[in-house]
Amino acid sequence: MKVLIIGNFGYTNELFGGQTIKTRHIYDLYKEKLGERNVLYFDVDALSKNKLLIFSLLSDLGKVTEIVIVPGKRVLKTILPFIAKLNRVFEKKIWIFAVGGWLDEYIGENIKVLKHLKRVDAIFVESRTLKSSLKQKFHLKNVVAFPNFRMHDFSHVSINSPDVFRLVFMARVDVDKGILTLFRLMKYVQENPDKFSKKITLDIYGPIDNQFEPQFIAGLRELKNIHYKGVVELDMVFETLNQYDVTLLPTFYEGEGFPGTIIDSYIAGIPVIVSNWKNLPEFVDHGKSGFVYDLEDFDKLVDYVRFLANNDHELVLMKDGAKIKSLSYSADIAWKIIKAN
Repeated sequence: MKVLIIGNFGYTNELFGGQTIKTRHIYDLYKEKLGERNVLYFDVDALSKNKLLIFSLLSDLGKVTEIVIVPGKRVLKTILPFIAKLNRVFEKKIWIFAVGGWLDEYIGENIKVLKHLKRVDAIFVESRTLKSSLKQKFHLKNVVAFPNFRMHDFSHVSINSPDVFRLVFMARVDVDKGILTLFRLMKYVQENPDKFSKKITLDIYGPIDNQFEPQFIAGLRELKNIHYKGVVELDMVFETLNQYDVTLLPTFYEGEGFPGTIIDSYIAGIPVIVSNWKNLPEFVDHGKSGFVYDLEDFDKLVDYVRFLANNDHELVLMKDGAKIKSLSYSADIAWKIIKAN
């Protein structure tokens, strides 16, 4: 069996996000299971810069037995219809791995793509909620719940400080990821030190949205307990998160699926506190691997932070729970789901 992986690998611009990270993980998974010589890849970002690469794509399609597509919206609009038409001749298996939680809304706004999606062999989506939605709204019968996963050999070391409680945010730095909520939280901490038994700090990692950057920098200047630490190299994510106690993700991002920062935190051995936005509660064992709070209930977010900051024993138990939860998102489990379809 020979496979072609089509997606945005980010090799030409070195911009990392959920799309490029998942595409690379799927590529690595197939290489590990099938052998590197049996897995080809095509970077759609390179195609946008050099249209002649379409001939390379055509050549690769003729060499493989299966096609794996990790699509963004542009790929669904252009590449999928192109491949679907060609496949009437090629007759190869086509698998789609959706990134994020926006596919049902996209189909609703671009109904023409539905006929192509119905013809692929399987659509792997990141949550049971999205699978159910696609079945109910569009009668798609080829949808499979396929949680995010990671390939790694990281072994976490439990690091607990008696004096400092270390919060971390690691995602795109933008309003809809909840950065203003984090500013509000840390302002409360700064103004109410007597509520906490330890010093509370928050470090922020991730690419900053250009339009949000002035507001973000202004917010940092007002608060001494928040620090921006830049963008972490992919091979340093687990080691970096391992230095902290809890990951915060107060997101209300419209396209949120299964954020990689949740899995990365579990692997690093730290729990998460996340908003109950979209599918996120599905990925957190509330009270064991983390906490889920109502997006509008700021006081509950404060309560969860205070509870873990002031209770070392509970924090240790929840760190253990996070590590146990990480086992659900291994590469072996991901591969079993693929092979079962």
